[in-house]
Amino acid sequence: MPDPVFATSDGSVLVEHFYRQLAVDRVARVREALSTEPVERALSQSALAFERAAAALEHALTVAPAAGGVAARLAEQAEALVLMAARFEQSADLARRVASGRCPPG
Repeated sequence: MPDPVFATSDGSVLVEHFYRQLAVDRVARVREALSTEPVERALSQSALAFERAAAALEHALTVAPAAGGVAARLAEQAEALVLMAARFEQSADLARRVASGRCPPG
C-alpha cells in the first residue's frame, strides 16, 4: 500500500511528517515547562515520562506484535527507558536530599 500523502503545490508530503512535527512541537512545549520547574520535580516528571513511554512500547507489542527484529528492538528500547526512569528518579531523590540539606552537594 502506498504511503498516505497530501498533495501540495510543491509536491507530495507524507502525512507522517505532520504527525512528527506535532510531536516535535509537543516535546518543545514540555521541555519548556520542565525548565521552569525545580530540578527535583523536573527529574521526577521526566522519570514518569520515561516510564509511560516504556509502557507504551510494551503495550504496542501486545496489541500489534512486530516481526522478530523489530520486536526485539522495541523491547530493548522499552528496557532502556525503564533504566532511564530509574536513573532520573534516583537523581530526583538526590536533588531532594541536597535541597533539604540532608546531603551536601557534589
